[in-house]
Amino acid sequence: LAAGAVGAAIYTDFFALKRVVIEPESYSGELNQLSIPFGQNILFVPIEDAITYLIHKPTVFKVSAGYDLPNQITLRVNDFKPVALALGEDGRTVLGIDDRYRFMPYDESKHSIDLPLITGLKNCALYQKVKDYRVSLVLAQLNRLKQEQADFYQSVSAIDLSTADSITVYLDGLRFPIVMYAGGIFDGIKNLKQFLVDFNPELQEIL
Repeated sequence: LAAGAVGAAIYTDFFALKRVVIEPESYSGELNQLSIPFGQNILFVPIEDAITYLIHKPTVFKVSAGYDLPNQITLRVNDFKPVALALGEDGRTVLGIDDRYRFMPYDESKHSIDLPLITGLKNCALYQKVKDYRVSLVLAQLNRLKQEQADFYQSVSAIDLSTADSITVYLDGLRFPIVMYAGGIFDGIKNLKQFLVDFNPELQEIL
């Protein structure tokens, strides 16, 4: 019976491709750029070309294909997600920075706003890599902070890279900024936590 079903799928028009859907809908306009052989048996449609085209879009991280029998293919696109925000050189535009250290468009309605803001960057061109080497150090430190000291990670509101030989970290609830080395954020905040506890032991249970 199984073999008969496969044969029916191959040799009948019941499984002819009639519809291709791209999710999320924001990518649906790309359908016009794809060479899709509608009417061909869905099991033999060369969908790899469509996947290759989409994966080369600068915002796309992964593309997967689902076969919705009898006659639809669904392409699911996963975007790169920002791991930090960057303030553009105009002082108004907010961009995302992904885990490949590239600038990307930032849509507040699609992404979490609980991301640290990096200021003082130059040459903020979309889809180009950040030129300041310190950003990779900062993001690695923030990721460690997020994993091991989540409360302090959430309190990081901004990191300024305007000064060439140091960075300035701003924490919510702290009246003064902290000046440190780009690769020392985790230890610096850890030391700050110990300092605050030594200064006021009652903070031990809060921190």
